[in-house]
Amino acid sequence: MSWKDLLYKKSLALKQGTEHLVYGRPILRGWAAATAREDRPIRVLDVGCGYGDDLAAIRDALGGRAELFGLEGYAPYRERCAERGIDARDADVERDHLPFADGSLDVVLMNQVLEHTKDLFWIFSEVSRVLPPHGLFLIGVPNLAAWHDRAMLLVGMQPSGMKGEALSRPGKEGTVVLSKTGKGCHCSRTQKKTGSMPF
Repeated sequence: MSWKDLLYKKSLALKQGTEHLVYGRPILRGWAAATAREDRPIRVLDVGCGYGDDLAAIRDALGGRAELFGLEGYAPYRERCAERGIDARDADVERDHLPFADGSLDVVLMNQVLEHTKDLFWIFSEVSRVLPPHGLFLIGVPNLAAWHDRAMLLVGMQPSGMKGEALSRPGKEGTVVLSKTGKGCHCSRTQKKTGSMPF
């Protein structure tokens, strides 16, 4: 086994047991819960929702007072979402209009998805369209600048959090909250996370 393989295995071993922290679900739950309304359940869309874990966590935090929607291209994930009471739809986030009326959602979530896309202007335009003023756009991205990824880059290896065609750029991992105002979206706060990425 080469020293590069040993470095990779050591990085994996050090990150084991922290996977539940990577996606920042407690942070997402808290911010979504802060948007709770008295008059109706909040409407939440998760773009690239997978099995719907983030949406289920938000619903739990709100005591069930949430209408949950997902966009997911993989049919088995959409089926699992349906079993969990999540209205998951098939759409290409880089080409299709989001299947929601203007200003009809309270929160849009893209957790560990945005770094896999290329057409950011279209995505941000569509998200801005479906959010009302002061709606939340929660974005979670991986951290290419985590120490283990920097060590792997130093020795010429592909960083562990950068599998496939991901488009991440160096920077702090975390969740970014964009609030829609009358003049567009602006970043209102960020939250640093664990600095690692699952495999």
